[in-house]
Amino acid sequence: MNITIVAVAFWIFVAVAAVSGIVADVIKRRQVIDMLRSTVEKGQAVDPAVVEKMLNPALFGKLVESDKDRAIDGPALQLGGIITLAAGVGLAVFALFLSHVWPASLYVLLGLGALTVCVGLGLVIAARMLRGRQAG
Repeated sequence: MNITIVAVAFWIFVAVAAVSGIVADVIKRRQVIDMLRSTVEKGQAVDPAVVEKMLNPALFGKLVESDKDRAIDGPALQLGGIITLAAGVGLAVFALFLSHVWPASLYVLLGLGALTVCVGLGLVIAARMLRGRQAG
């Protein structure tokens, strides 16, 4: 019975994640359409090429800059690493508390915490290497 609850919770999470991505895209597209509508209502001229770019689903989201033009941001990478490190430590602490109720979860959650800490360390190291490369 408990495994069934976990399985149902997992699939609910997957469904919510998928639906939230779709809803986010719909909201972005609606904002673009509202912006175009307000521009036309104000009587300003709108270039057809810009309208085509804004309404083309393949180009949507690539209006400002392409991925190749965007540089890797070192401080953002370091911030992500610090947050990931904190999440790994939090998982380890959570493992200690949960092991009193469910002893089998101790090593699983400690392993997940260690994996998360390793990812965080990798992000911090990458940020420092990037900072060194940009300085030199």
